[in-house]
Amino acid sequence: METVLLFLQKYVYSKIHLTANKPMTINYFYALTIFHHVANTNSFTATASQLGLAVSSVTRQIDNLEQSLQVKLLNRSTRHLDLTHAGMRYLQQTEPILAELQQVNEAIKEEQIEPQGRLCLTFPSAYGIEKIAPLLAEFAHLYPKIELELFASDEFVDLFNEKYDVGGAVRACGG
Repeated sequence: METVLLFLQKYVYSKIHLTANKPMTINYFYALTIFHHVANTNSFTATASQLGLAVSSVTRQIDNLEQSLQVKLLNRSTRHLDLTHAGMRYLQQTEPILAELQQVNEAIKEEQIEPQGRLCLTFPSAYGIEKIAPLLAEFAHLYPKIELELFASDEFVDLFNEKYDVGGAVRACGG
Protein backbone atom coordinates (compact mmCIF):
# COMPACT_ATOMS: atom_id res chain seq x y z
CA MET A 1 0.00 0.00 0.00
CA GLU A 2 2.85 2.41 0.88
CA THR A 3 4.59 1.73 -2.42
CA VAL A 4 1.40 2.57 -4.33
CA LEU A 5 1.05 5.81 -2.36
CA LEU A 6 4.73 6.61 -2.92
CA PHE A 7 4.37 5.87 -6.64
CA LEU A 8 1.31 8.15 -6.89
CA GLN A 9 3.08 10.95 -5.03
CA LYS A 10 6.08 10.70 -7.35
CA TYR A 11 3.80 10.59 -10.39
CA VAL A 12 1.82 13.66 -9.27
CA TYR A 13 5.01 15.52 -8.36
CA SER A 14 6.58 14.73 -11.74
CA LYS A 15 3.47 16.00 -13.56
CA ILE A 16 3.37 19.20 -11.50
CA HIS A 17 7.11 19.66 -11.91
CA LEU A 18 6.97 19.13 -15.68
CA THR A 19 3.98 21.48 -16.07
CA ALA A 20 5.55 24.19 -13.94
CA ASN A 21 8.81 24.14 -15.90
CA LYS A 22 7.24 23.81 -19.31
CA PRO A 23 7.58 27.14 -21.11
CA MET A 24 4.37 28.37 -22.63
CA THR A 25 4.03 31.17 -25.08
CA ILE A 26 0.76 33.01 -24.77
CA ASN A 27 -0.45 36.37 -25.92
CA TYR A 28 -1.89 37.52 -22.61
CA PHE A 29 -3.59 40.60 -24.03
CA TYR A 30 -5.42 38.54 -26.63
CA ALA A 31 -6.33 35.78 -24.18
CA LEU A 32 -7.38 38.29 -21.54
CA THR A 33 -9.60 40.14 -24.00
CA ILE A 34 -11.27 36.87 -24.94
CA PHE A 35 -11.62 35.90 -21.29
CA HIS A 36 -13.37 39.20 -20.52
CA HIS A 37 -15.75 38.70 -23.44
CA VAL A 38 -16.55 35.17 -22.31
CA ALA A 39 -17.12 36.36 -18.73
CA ASN A 40 -19.44 39.14 -19.91
CA THR A 41 -21.44 37.03 -22.38
CA ASN A 42 -21.34 33.74 -20.43
CA SER A 43 -20.87 32.09 -23.79
CA PHE A 44 -18.03 30.87 -25.95
CA THR A 45 -20.32 30.99 -28.99
CA ALA A 46 -21.42 34.60 -28.40
CA THR A 47 -17.81 35.65 -27.81
CA ALA A 48 -16.69 33.92 -31.01
CA SER A 49 -19.47 35.65 -32.93
CA GLN A 50 -18.70 39.10 -31.47
CA LEU A 51 -14.98 38.81 -32.17
CA GLY A 52 -15.29 37.07 -35.54
CA LEU A 53 -13.50 33.94 -34.34
CA ALA A 54 -14.16 30.24 -34.39
CA VAL A 55 -15.52 28.81 -31.15
CA SER A 56 -12.50 26.49 -31.08
CA SER A 57 -10.18 29.54 -31.06
CA VAL A 58 -12.02 31.01 -28.09
CA THR A 59 -11.85 27.67 -26.28
CA ARG A 60 -8.13 27.30 -27.05
CA GLN A 61 -7.35 30.80 -25.73
CA ILE A 62 -9.22 30.16 -22.48
CA ASP A 63 -7.53 26.76 -22.11
CA ASN A 64 -4.10 28.33 -22.72
CA LEU A 65 -4.81 31.09 -20.22
CA GLU A 66 -5.92 28.62 -17.55
CA GLN A 67 -2.92 26.39 -18.25
CA SER A 68 -0.54 29.32 -18.10
CA LEU A 69 -2.00 30.53 -14.81
CA GLN A 70 -2.36 26.95 -13.56
CA VAL A 71 -5.83 27.75 -12.27
CA LYS A 72 -9.34 27.06 -13.49
CA LEU A 73 -11.13 30.31 -14.35
CA LEU A 74 -14.40 28.90 -15.66
CA ASN A 75 -16.71 26.05 -14.72
CA ARG A 76 -18.09 24.73 -17.99
CA SER A 77 -20.77 22.33 -18.97
CA THR A 78 -22.60 21.87 -22.25
CA ARG A 79 -25.38 24.22 -21.10
CA HIS A 80 -23.86 26.42 -18.45
CA LEU A 81 -20.80 28.59 -17.91
CA ASP A 82 -19.78 30.18 -14.59
CA LEU A 83 -16.71 31.93 -13.31
CA THR A 84 -14.84 30.15 -10.56
CA HIS A 85 -13.81 32.16 -7.50
CA ALA A 86 -10.36 32.58 -9.08
CA GLY A 87 -12.04 33.58 -12.35
CA MET A 88 -14.09 36.31 -10.62
CA ARG A 89 -11.00 37.62 -8.88
CA TYR A 90 -8.98 37.54 -12.10
CA LEU A 91 -11.75 39.36 -13.97
CA GLN A 92 -11.99 42.09 -11.33
CA GLN A 93 -8.26 42.60 -11.05
CA THR A 94 -7.56 42.62 -14.78
CA GLU A 95 -10.46 44.89 -15.73
CA PRO A 96 -8.54 48.11 -14.89
CA ILE A 97 -5.54 46.84 -16.83
CA LEU A 98 -7.60 46.25 -19.97
CA ALA A 99 -9.38 49.60 -19.56
CA GLU A 100 -6.08 51.45 -19.21
CA LEU A 101 -4.61 49.62 -22.18
CA GLN A 102 -7.68 50.53 -24.24
CA GLN A 103 -7.21 54.20 -23.29
CA VAL A 104 -3.55 54.09 -24.30
CA ASN A 105 -4.43 52.43 -27.61
CA GLU A 106 -7.04 55.08 -28.39
CA ALA A 107 -4.66 57.90 -27.41
CA ILE A 108 -2.00 56.51 -29.74
CA LYS A 109 -4.53 56.25 -32.58
CA GLU A 110 -5.66 59.81 -31.92
CA GLU A 111 -2.08 61.04 -32.10
CA GLN A 112 -1.79 59.48 -35.54
CA ILE A 113 -5.00 61.15 -36.65
CA GLU A 114 -4.24 64.58 -35.21
CA PRO A 115 -0.65 65.82 -35.48
CA GLN A 116 0.87 67.11 -32.28
CA GLY A 117 4.19 68.06 -30.80
CA ARG A 118 6.69 70.87 -31.23
CA LEU A 119 7.72 72.27 -34.60
CA CYS A 120 10.75 74.57 -34.73
CA LEU A 121 10.98 76.92 -37.72
CA THR A 122 13.66 79.36 -38.72
CA PHE A 123 13.49 81.87 -41.54
CA PRO A 124 14.92 85.21 -42.65
CA SER A 125 13.24 88.13 -40.86
CA ALA A 126 11.78 90.00 -43.84
CA TYR A 127 10.58 86.82 -45.55
CA GLY A 128 8.98 85.61 -42.33
CA ILE A 129 7.07 88.83 -41.76
CA GLU A 130 5.87 89.03 -45.35
CA LYS A 131 5.19 85.39 -46.26
CA ILE A 132 5.13 83.15 -43.17
CA ALA A 133 3.42 85.27 -40.51
CA PRO A 134 0.11 85.52 -42.42
CA LEU A 135 -0.05 81.70 -42.62
CA LEU A 136 0.66 80.99 -38.96
CA ALA A 137 -2.79 81.83 -37.59
CA GLU A 138 -4.47 79.48 -40.06
CA PHE A 139 -1.87 76.77 -39.37
CA ALA A 140 -2.38 77.12 -35.59
CA HIS A 141 -6.15 76.88 -36.08
CA LEU A 142 -5.84 73.74 -38.25
CA TYR A 143 -3.36 72.05 -35.92
CA PRO A 144 -4.05 73.20 -32.34
CA LYS A 145 -1.90 70.47 -30.78
CA ILE A 146 1.25 71.59 -32.59
CA GLU A 147 3.38 73.99 -30.60
CA LEU A 148 5.21 76.35 -32.96
CA GLU A 149 8.64 77.69 -32.08
CA LEU A 150 9.67 80.44 -34.47
CA PHE A 151 13.11 81.98 -34.95
CA ALA A 152 13.58 84.88 -37.34
CA SER A 153 17.22 85.46 -38.21
CA ASP A 154 19.11 86.96 -41.07
CA GLU A 155 22.21 84.98 -40.07
CA PHE A 156 23.21 81.70 -41.69
CA VAL A 157 21.55 78.77 -39.89
CA ASP A 158 22.99 75.27 -40.15
CA LEU A 159 19.80 73.19 -40.24
CA PHE A 160 21.66 69.91 -39.88
CA ASN A 161 23.41 70.83 -36.65
CA GLU A 162 20.80 73.10 -35.07
CA LYS A 163 17.53 72.18 -33.39
CA TYR A 164 15.24 73.35 -36.21
CA ASP A 165 12.80 71.12 -38.04
CA VAL A 166 12.20 73.48 -40.96
CA GLY A 167 14.13 76.43 -42.26
CA GLY A 168 14.21 78.60 -45.29
CA ALA A 169 16.52 80.98 -46.97
CA VAL A 170 15.90 83.50 -49.65
CA ARG A 171 18.60 83.69 -52.25
CA ALA A 172 18.88 86.25 -54.93
CA CYS A 173 18.78 84.63 -58.32
CA GLY A 174 21.33 85.99 -60.74
CA GLY A 175 20.43 86.23 -64.36
